[in-house]
Amino acid sequence: MKKLLIFVAAAAVLLAWPLSSLASSLTEPYPLNQTASSETGQSSAQEELSSVSVPEAEPEPEPEQAQGVTLDAESLSLYEGDYVELRVTVESGEPWEPWSSSDAVRCEMVGDSGDPRLRVTALEPGEASVGVSVNGAVKTIPIEVMWSPIRIDTESLQMETGGIYGFVVQTDGREPELTADPIVRIERVEKNGLPENSWYYEITALESGMVRVCAQLDGYRAAFPASVSQSEMERLAQEYSSPTSWLVLADLDAQKVAVFRGEQGNWRMDRAMLCASGADATPTPKGVYHVQSRGSWFFNESLGEGAQWYVGFWGDYLFHSFPMDRSRKVTDYRLGMPLSHGCIRLRTDEAKWLYDNLPYNSTVVIY
Repeated sequence: MKKLLIFVAAAAVLLAWPLSSLASSLTEPYPLNQTASSETGQSSAQEELSSVSVPEAEPEPEPEQAQGVTLDAESLSLYEGDYVELRVTVESGEPWEPWSSSDAVRCEMVGDSGDPRLRVTALEPGEASVGVSVNGAVKTIPIEVMWSPIRIDTESLQMETGGIYGFVVQTDGREPELTADPIVRIERVEKNGLPENSWYYEITALESGMVRVCAQLDGYRAAFPASVSQSEMERLAQEYSSPTSWLVLADLDAQKVAVFRGEQGNWRMDRAMLCASGADATPTPKGVYHVQSRGSWFFNESLGEGAQWYVGFWGDYLFHSFPMDRSRKVTDYRLGMPLSHGCIRLRTDEAKWLYDNLPYNSTVVIY
């Protein structure tokens, strides 16, 4: 009886509810106020986040300035690709380390322990500080690195006398001027396959020491240092005498010819050249000889081969140019390996130099 009364009451309430209200509740989409509430909450969260102040990163503290340390410059201004070396004085005698504030420059210690120097190389345009660090404290000077149209593909060199090294200089299309101390010889050499607006140079080390190799163009500069030490070939030369003030050594293992001037015990290298000596089946004879002949051209009918600018040192054994056919067209440009029928091949311009300068009876040592 009690359940029946509850059912009747519920039915009465349902009948009293307007049908239009029921239809509306059944067809109304997802409540918009719920979405608005969500957007309002998101907006409020964003406002709260934007109102939160993020503390700025504190700048790195300035390094402590070293006392009693001096550099022999107060500021630097370099073109990119150039370098300078500075002397460092530390009154306390304590050791120092190179220091820089930017990757736009490279700092390194060079020289021996008795005379260390700070080498600063400019790598890209910008401003920075460079110097040295002593026990955590630094001594710095400002540097400005300026743009330059010159690019050199070499940063530094370590060579021995008689060594030959090739490098490329690239510019905006104009040929640069190359300069260096006379302990090395620099010449431009024609070479295929270079990048656009590029020139190929060869540097030959003639004397021990340090040298700055510099490319210049309308006031712009780029440079690299080269360190040259004495070679075994130069040491060996001092043991020989010559009836003239000229001496020639040919190292068949290294495929290199060096010309010296001076006298026994005091020979100075004047020129060094790559060569191609006799092949295994037709080797160049080793020994001590003397210049006995010269000429501007020969052609060997049996071999079908000739050459220009020859200098004879023993019988038919000669220094001469690249091999040529009957029309004097070069047939083989290779050097640096044993290839010939016994003679010593040289680049044609270098064979011409030997032909023009080497006196008769000068000593020639083949080893």
